[in-house]
Amino acid sequence: MAISQPRPPERSHAESTAAVTARFLAVVAEVLGLPAEGVNDDMGPATFGQWTSLRHIQLVAAMEDAYGVHFSPREVRSVRTVGGLRDILGSKGIIV
Repeated sequence: MAISQPRPPERSHAESTAAVTARFLAVVAEVLGLPAEGVNDDMGPATFGQWTSLRHIQLVAAMEDAYGVHFSPREVRSVRTVGGLRDILGSKGIIV
């Protein structure tokens, strides 16, 4: 008879969502070089000087790696803000 291993406690939906959101903010913050608390949905190349064209591509690539998704060239060009990035991920089933 096999001895069963204790199961880890199940996470609530809110905890899972919070963890996904925290990871999203951490990725954005790391690429843009600021604390996660400094990230907001209105940030974009027009409002945040460190969001250069190179950082834009790095940010998209980091999101693709972090969430296992692919951004089309149109989606890459359409990202204008952190909120827009959230929207694209949401269209791929990733709610952040």
